[in-house]
Amino acid sequence: MDSPSEYKSLQETADYFGVSPHSVRDWIRKDKLPPDSCIKLGGTYRLKYKLIEEWAFDEYESAKSTSNPEGNDDNLDGPIESEVVAETVTIAEPFLIDDEDGEFF
Repeated sequence: MDSPSEYKSLQETADYFGVSPHSVRDWIRKDKLPPDSCIKLGGTYRLKYKLIEEWAFDEYESAKSTSNPEGNDDNLDGPIESEVVAETVTIAEPFLIDDEDGEFF
């Protein structure tokens, strides 16, 4: 049987993984978390870090191998490098129009 201290609140789980509570609720709602990693007591979710960590690591490894089938680890953990081309956009100066009464609007 699992000890109650193994389960953490939704907020504690979000803080631990550096995501918002909304993200954790989304994982729960979409059944993305592994079985037995989440229980609901009354209206409160309790989550197991250890099982979620294993799931997150597996997801990371799966994404890494999918995006890099050759297994080359170059640039996977570093900053993303890309070329950015910026265009200059000229915005027209605002102008005032003189109406028939000699007033500007």
